[in-house]
Parts: sequence; structure tokens; C-alpha cells
Amino acid sequence: VTPVEDGLLAREEINKGEWDLLLLDVMLPKLDGLSLLKELSANTELSAKPVLIISNVNEADFIAECKTYGIKEYIIKAEVLPSEILEKVALYLVKDEHTTVNNI
Repeated sequence: VTPVEDGLLAREEINKGEWDLLLLDVMLPKLDGLSLLKELSANTELSAKPVLIISNVNEADFIAECKTYGIKEYIIKAEVLPSEILEKVALYLVKDEHTTVNNI
């Protein structure tokens, strides 16, 4: 897990390619998550990795736009428990035979 403080730092970490799943908020300082998502979708190698959006932006048009960039899930923070988020993360990481729910 590599937490970052803003969208610019997130871009740096994303571009390193040393990640298995991206849990991305769309409301980030310096560079918003949707802009990051657009950049990510343009990179064939990185766009193959699972991206889950986690946000409190609950607007149908915005969610639909995010989905056009290939996200696996759009999670509304206010509507889920942390344990449910972990379950969703595990769902996409379990495809890697070395990852188990206990390792998250």
C-alpha cells in the first residue's frame, strides 16, 4: 500500500507501474482523480490493471464518465463500510495466486 497526498504524487507512483490495484479518489488536490484516470487509460500497460474509484461524488453522469475509462468499481464512500471496501479490493487481487485476503 502506497498512500499519497495529492494527484501529482499519485501520478508519479502510478507511472512507476509497481502496483497491482489502484484505489483512487476523484477529489484530489493539485490533480484530480478523473484527470489521472484519463491519463492512465491512455497507457496500454497500466490501463490493464484494476482501478476502483472511491469517492463521495454521487452524480450519475460523472460515474458514467468514469466507467468509460475502464474502472472496475465506483464505490460511494458514504454507502459502504471499510470491510466492504476490503472485500472489493480482495476480489480483484485474488486473481494473483500469491495474494490472499489476509495479505491485504
